[in-house]
Order: sequence, then C-alpha cells, then structure tokens
Amino acid sequence: MDAGLDEMAAYQVQTCTIEAVNNAIIHAYGRKSGHSVEIRWMLGDAGLSIQVGDRGKAMAEMPPETEPDPLAESGRGWWIMRQWMDGVDYETDGTGNRVILRKLLV
Repeated sequence: MDAGLDEMAAYQVQTCTIEAVNNAIIHAYGRKSGHSVEIRWMLGDAGLSIQVGDRGKAMAEMPPETEPDPLAESGRGWWIMRQWMDGVDYETDGTGNRVILRKLLV
C-alpha cells in the first residue's frame, strides 16, 4: 500500500514506524524478548495514522524537541519522527503505551 505517498514520504513513514518499534523494544521492554509490540494503522480523509503500542515501562518524560548531537550514538529517533511526520504523540494509560504517528496526504 502506498497510500498516495511519494517514494520519500513512504520511506519517512517506514523509518519512523521502525524507530517507534525499536524504542518499544529497547526502552519499554529493556531489550528483553518475549514481549509484543502492536502496530495499527488507519487510512482516512485526514491522512495516515499509525499507532505503535507496547505494555512495557512508560516514558518518564518526553524527549526534548531540540536537535540532538549528530555525533551521539543514540537519541535521534524522536527528533527524526518529529521532523518527518506531521504529528507525533505519546499516550500511556496504565494498560499500555502508544506512539501515534500522523502523515497528511496531499
């Protein structure tokens, strides 16, 4: 499914989704196997929405919106997601955590 995205926009959505999954594995689950990460997507008039959910440890605080050190070995994922997507949100409700990625379709 290309959802009407050009090649670059499709690459950006794919990369951001992978980053959100990696964050769940690394941070929410502490790199421990045996846990699930759920990906749900919805395509509508408002665009594409992707939810990446886990039941691991919630984030204590949102990562800063400032550009990270380009030489750092980690810590660039949230910044990239915020740059490439039209919306990035995080929710936690005691039963799970969700990163919601939104891409407008033009």
